[in-house]
Amino acid sequence: MKGNIDNAILLANRYKVGQQLKQAREKKGLSQRELADMLGIRQPTVTSIENGEWAASLDKLFLFCHFLEIKTIEL
Repeated sequence: MKGNIDNAILLANRYKVGQQLKQAREKKGLSQRELADMLGIRQPTVTSIENGEWAASLDKLFLFCHFLEIKTIEL
């Protein structure tokens, strides 16, 4: 039971972070492809991260924040 709750919390947090990144990207006027090129990843990966389907590594999160000019605390 606890494992299911922990997993649900992780998924909810992943979705929340993804939505924050998407909002910051849109605020900067960047397309997913433009951001992907800046990050050195593929556009579908950006989509998966923004949709909470894929967890970005800590290194990638720092890069997202750098290019989107947001603080990690904002996530």
